[in-house]
Amino acid sequence: MFGPIAVYKNKGLQAYEVVQESRQRTVRLGAGTYPAGTVLGEVTALAAADDVQTLTFTGSPAGNFVLGMGGQTFGPTAYSAAAAALQANLQATFDAALGAGVVAVAAASGTSATVTFQGPAAAHDPGPVNVIGQPPGGTLAVARTTPGRAAGGMFKAYSAANADGTQLAKGLLAYDTVVDALGRHQWYSDRPASGVQGCPMFFEGQFLTSELVGLDAAAVGQLGRMVKGSTAALTAPGALLRMG
Repeated sequence: MFGPIAVYKNKGLQAYEVVQESRQRTVRLGAGTYPAGTVLGEVTALAAADDVQTLTFTGSPAGNFVLGMGGQTFGPTAYSAAAAALQANLQATFDAALGAGVVAVAAASGTSATVTFQGPAAAHDPGPVNVIGQPPGGTLAVARTTPGRAAGGMFKAYSAANADGTQLAKGLLAYDTVVDALGRHQWYSDRPASGVQGCPMFFEGQFLTSELVGLDAAAVGQLGRMVKGSTAALTAPGALLRMG
């Protein structure tokens, strides 16, 4: 259920002229939508961590509240001031929406509960739990207390303004890719890719810079060099970047 999903639809980013010299590796992306040709950087991380989010109730809540994630709305959850009942109700809601074993809920009181992503969603950034409907008489807020991450980091779109490691360009995304809140990679290709854990990224090859997303002069220097055109005109027809 939580592995990659490959849909064979188009050819994505293509190496130019010296196709035989292009090389790819498989990388894991954070949740989001990425067009083919996106310049990628690696988020550095010392160790894997499971995502933990804390639900806090204030006021005098009663009745039902509604949660959701990644565009999905969960079924209503009954509030209870009793910690055990609140924990059981939340656990049932997440199990029904995401599948058993994806989260573990703990509640020490009727005012607070933690949701830890585990199993197939372990060591991943699942995105935020959202409050879709507030409980009558009270307010529910959700805060991330431990961001989920994979050991050794994961990849996301490069930007020179970032400070998490992705300010250094590492490669180019091969195919249009969507990663959902549970880390499932869906990418669009014209060839089989069974068993791939993530999605393909080019780290060697020659590419038209007009087909790249997020490329700037700094990224050119980190990835390789211009073999045609210049960093002052990266979108010019025929401008070429060579990596490796």
